[in-house]
Amino acid sequence: MRMRSCSLIVIASTILSAAAQNCSAQVRLMPSPITVMTRDSTIIHSDLYLPTDTAVAKFPLIVLLHALGKDRTSYEHFVPLLLAQNMAVLNIDLRGHGKSAFVRRQVRTAAQLETIDFRMMPGDLLQLLAVFGEKWPRLDLTRLGIVGASIGSTAGAFYAADHTEVRALVMISPGLDYRHLNTEAQIVKYSRRPLLLMTGKYDMYSYRSANTLYDAALGEKILKIYDTSKHGTELFQAAPGSDSLIVNWLQTHL
Repeated sequence: MRMRSCSLIVIASTILSAAAQNCSAQVRLMPSPITVMTRDSTIIHSDLYLPTDTAVAKFPLIVLLHALGKDRTSYEHFVPLLLAQNMAVLNIDLRGHGKSAFVRRQVRTAAQLETIDFRMMPGDLLQLLAVFGEKWPRLDLTRLGIVGASIGSTAGAFYAADHTEVRALVMISPGLDYRHLNTEAQIVKYSRRPLLLMTGKYDMYSYRSANTLYDAALGEKILKIYDTSKHGTELFQAAPGSDSLIVNWLQTHL
């Protein structure tokens, strides 16, 4: 059966959703811009957000990876929900997207990216996280969560498979083999760590991919299917409460 074990999360996410607007309105968004030059001369731009609760010693970090052709603004409404629950956020423009348009010494759009660029995306994240060091001592980099949409979920799966500090992975509108990047093998490698999959019932490629990945996953897993054809973070608008469900699920596993 799909979507088993969802009932408690749905109830909790309903409660969280009811309070989310008030909480997010109280969170002042003051990001620290983080920029790195990768080994192949690509400039990656991102924003780091820290919660303001001084009573919490260390915060888990949630990495947000957007869909193909989008940018980090896709998650603008989602960031305050995470901050309100004392989770730090790293919101990234993937290479060839948003401000990260300087790719391998040239300006490139998403449509101009090559397979090698998609393969390099997990390494871009590794280099971003490497710059944190002692500058942000309240970040607990042993408790990472990744939320990826579409191609962002592919990059997230590849990164999570190789880094056990990723304790929770969310894949929204995932794909199985875009640009020959096999996510099924990565989910098997991800082993028994928790996985949350979300897709629209009429987003056919992602629907089929999500079902295949659900079957391949070895640990705790949830597949949430919505009655829509919306893709990536557009799912949030088509499925009210789906964003809060993710926040609650991350809290449970981090």
